[in-house]
Amino acid sequence: METRFSKSNLDLMKAVNCLQPQSPSLLDPDMLRPLQKLTGS
Repeated sequence: METRFSKSNLDLMKAVNCLQPQSPSLLDPDMLRPLQKLTGS
């Protein structure tokens, strides 16, 4: 359970949420940083 809900996994879920048009934090660069690290961009 700890692996599934680790801080890094939660940060990734928040980053994916920022890609949804209805999200109040749409394309927030700080929130997207974990996704950028994962993809190497």
